[in-house]
Amino acid sequence: MRTNNSCIPISDVFDLLEKITYNEEKTVDKLLQCTVSDLKGDRSIVNLKALNYFLLFRSNCKGISIYSYENVIYESVDLLKYISDKDITICALLGSVIENCLPLIPMTNINKVFLKLVEFIETNLQFMSGKVIDQADNYTKLAHSLHVLERTCSFKSGNPTDLELPTMLNTTLISLIPNLAIDVARKIFVSVLPKFVLSQDSNIILEQIWLQLTRLNFSENDVSKQLFYLCLLSDNFITVEHNKLCFPLYDKPEFWEIILKGLYNEDSIIRKQSLFLLKLYIEKLAEHNPSIEQDIFYWDNKHKFQLIEFWNKIFTFLEVVEEKQTHLITPALKGFEDLHSLCSVNRKVCYAWLFCVFIRLLKHPSHIIVKWCLIEFCNIDIDTLFHDAKCKELLICFFNALNNMFLFNTEKNSTPNFNHEDLLEKWFTSVAIKDSSRILFEYILDHLASISWGPVPLFYITSAISKIPPKSLFNDNCLNHLKKILLVSLKNQNVYIRSAIQCSLLKCICNLTNSDVDIMTITNILGLFNSKESLKRGTGIWKKCVDWIKSILTCEITAFFRICSNKIFKTNEPQGVETSNSIQSFSRMLVLMTDSEKFPFGEDLKIFIDSIFEQFYECDKRIYSCLKIQDNCLEFCQHIISDCSSFPDQGKKENRLLCLIENRIIDLLHYIEVRLQKGPIENMQMATLYEKTFYKIINNKYLASRSSAKILNLLKITTHSLTLNLSSYHEYLALEIIHHYYKYLVQNDINFNGTFFENDIIHSIFKTRLFGKNFSHLSTTVDPLFNTRGKLMSEIMHTLWSIFTCYLENNSGLQVFLEEFPVSILINAAFNAINEDGKQSLVPILKSFIYLLPLHKNVEDVQKFISITWDSCFELRKTELFWLTISEWMRMVYQDGIALNSHYHQLISGYAVKIMDLGEELTGLVNIFFYHCEKLNFIPQFSAIISKGIVFGAILRKDKRMEMEVSDYIMNLIESGSMESFGSGICLK
Repeated sequence: MRTNNSCIPISDVFDLLEKITYNEEKTVDKLLQCTVSDLKGDRSIVNLKALNYFLLFRSNCKGISIYSYENVIYESVDLLKYISDKDITICALLGSVIENCLPLIPMTNINKVFLKLVEFIETNLQFMSGKVIDQADNYTKLAHSLHVLERTCSFKSGNPTDLELPTMLNTTLISLIPNLAIDVARKIFVSVLPKFVLSQDSNIILEQIWLQLTRLNFSENDVSKQLFYLCLLSDNFITVEHNKLCFPLYDKPEFWEIILKGLYNEDSIIRKQSLFLLKLYIEKLAEHNPSIEQDIFYWDNKHKFQLIEFWNKIFTFLEVVEEKQTHLITPALKGFEDLHSLCSVNRKVCYAWLFCVFIRLLKHPSHIIVKWCLIEFCNIDIDTLFHDAKCKELLICFFNALNNMFLFNTEKNSTPNFNHEDLLEKWFTSVAIKDSSRILFEYILDHLASISWGPVPLFYITSAISKIPPKSLFNDNCLNHLKKILLVSLKNQNVYIRSAIQCSLLKCICNLTNSDVDIMTITNILGLFNSKESLKRGTGIWKKCVDWIKSILTCEITAFFRICSNKIFKTNEPQGVETSNSIQSFSRMLVLMTDSEKFPFGEDLKIFIDSIFEQFYECDKRIYSCLKIQDNCLEFCQHIISDCSSFPDQGKKENRLLCLIENRIIDLLHYIEVRLQKGPIENMQMATLYEKTFYKIINNKYLASRSSAKILNLLKITTHSLTLNLSSYHEYLALEIIHHYYKYLVQNDINFNGTFFENDIIHSIFKTRLFGKNFSHLSTTVDPLFNTRGKLMSEIMHTLWSIFTCYLENNSGLQVFLEEFPVSILINAAFNAINEDGKQSLVPILKSFIYLLPLHKNVEDVQKFISITWDSCFELRKTELFWLTISEWMRMVYQDGIALNSHYHQLISGYAVKIMDLGEELTGLVNIFFYHCEKLNFIPQFSAIISKGIVFGAILRKDKRMEMEVSDYIMNLIESGSMESFGSGICLK
């Protein structure tokens, strides 16, 4: 005895038959009573199996009427309330009992039983309306109600009766579609929904299901749901016939949208579902030949054979691209030209599906396949590409595919016929020559700005755009998109590539910007470029920007001064409003404009500069002056000094702005004096502004020489202030001023032995602050931006150790100093700084001990110091300081004074092995190690480690090697004159 609803091992039959008597009514009552008792108790299913078998047996004797069958159905429904959905066997048997009982009930009573089942189903389903249902949310009730619904639908479909499922049940069931998790739907809707549709007398339910599917969004989760239900009801939907069990979708544009969306989905299951439905419908259309003409689908009997050939090739490509191995795909690529030619049947429609093939190829893991696809993509007609509705998805895939540094291998013959530079330049130029190029480039730059680019791809893309012949393409929106790209590039750690990208972006702006673009937009974006790496006065790119500004600016200079004044002399910004232009942007734009000599500035410029410096006039006596405005003016002057400094430094280089302010630098220094002596310095931002301004002045040789007397006076005041009770911010500012001046003396080889300055540093700073570390006099003012005293102390300790490093670099009196402060005391001071004041000071500490560690004779102290600083470096692993600290650590350890000492061979060899092991995880760590080892007199103990690293280790990881290749390529372009040099000495070879 076996049905589709139950499958019980034959070994159980004899045991069950022993329980069956042939007094039917008593047998049913007895088995039902035992089953209820079992399922509410120990969950034995022997009696339930016996009841199911008996009902199967009695189904052959339909002439016998037994009223107890009704009770069997009622009890089975009630028992489901006690059964978990995980008890699969019990649920299936109860469902089988219900299904087998229904045909045995007389027609006079069937209506009452049917209503009882419908009531159970509706009661369980109604409360779920509008809820997102997953495995943990009322899944048991849902599973049981749909289980009963399935059995009810099976009975109704197999028995011609007048029974009707209520309309409300249709609505409730359909409302589950958007809220039912897809994994739940696969479990419980697979068998229910087709039977429910079959039990209806019209295709209204199919239409309602379709309308519910079209209301879903096109997210990946919703597309998965749409395709699941379309596949589940493919016999009803994928058809060209119209009857009560069919609702054809070939004339529904939304259907083809769903199929197309599914074909380039990331999930392979979704792609296979879409391909299944597409192939099924193409077979139906080829058989019945209806006429279809929509935006993304076309079928015409006149072109039937061409369309069939086109679709067969589409199917071939979509199937073969699922393979991972390159050699399985490359033979099929030979037919791509034929597929391309078949698009002539209806270019608009066919290209929509051809683009789907492109998207799948661009997402393939094989670099060879992607490179081949990039070549084919760049050959697509630009008008055809951008007029297609799917070009957005294709462009995103195109740029995402380009965002892979391994495609840009500079080695010759890495991939034949793939010259990435020529390819990209050709494609961007072909876009630029179109009549609608302005709109197209705004569209392209919008997509470029939405991607987080790697350094290598972004370099080649910006370089390709910068090679477009001069043309008016960029409006204000385009410049805003370029701004986003620039901000991404500034995060790149490779200084050569970062600088080259900035230079390319500047060329793009100069060559391709419209002449009517807003001056404030230009001011905003030019203020973001790093003057140390690209936009530096005295470089070729600066001159290019000056010439461009000279050619496009036609506005009244008075208007610019007015806007600039509003920014500087505004005491506060409205809350919640972000100003687009910074003070630095205005200062840089003013320097560029004065260099361009476009405008006869005359009195306007002089009046403006006078209004700036007027804020510093007798600032020590003007007690009601606004600090915010004065600080804004100081910041503006600081940026002017910075941007007027030329590269290379040639002393004074004629600039009208610099001529106007050079005699007033002493006013800036006087203002810093006043703030240092009388305050207030309320936060770290103010202290940083004052020390940076001093730094800019002292590093401009011309201004430093012109203001030398005032600088020395400021230093006297600074050293004197260190003897007073200072606030934390005053302490920080005073120490930074001393640090910058001391560094200036050391770097310029200025002899200051025997002066008050050296004695003050040694006795006042080192003894009482660095090694004595007495800061009890400092105030504990809380800065909301710098909200703990510990962070401020960390900055102070960093400055103190930086001063000490400068002192050691000028180590003429080092031996005398070490007599007063032995290395052991300095090691303890370093430990205190690291452990108590944070890791901020770790870099200057390591720089200091490059000189000190080889002089210490206590091996145990040295080993302990090396070990603790190694651990401290890796505590900074997730911060920007890590690479600076680990580089200085290797410089300290792998020097001749340590490495050639036999006491440390085992220790440093162990760290060398650790570095090799960490090379795979930390890109570039091994490169830093080898860089420092190159400076050593070779140690035999390292030979085995280095050999192992070369053969098996990550000496040059592939991604790091790619960056180095591009860096070398950039330097070759600079040396050959093909690329202008950058604005920083760090970037120049």
